[in-house]
Amino acid sequence: MPALSFTEMYQRLMAYPNICKILTFDLFLKFVRLSATVKCSIMHSMKPTESSGTAPASLPRFVLDFLSSALKPQGAEVQGL
Repeated sequence: MPALSFTEMYQRLMAYPNICKILTFDLFLKFVRLSATVKCSIMHSMKPTESSGTAPASLPRFVLDFLSSALKPQGAEVQGL
């Protein structure tokens, strides 16, 4: 997956206004660190026809639950990331 610039990440996040209201930079960094730790689990849950270089359209329920619990926002807000 190609690296995203900060501007590209910001533009993608702007598609989810509720997330932008609650997401601090510290929370964003925490999300990135936590997501990196469960990356293998996310990739393992993807269909064989999906590219591992592309983010999945949705997170597996167990990953969503983990991130929601760790980050404290509602599940729908984490799902939007």
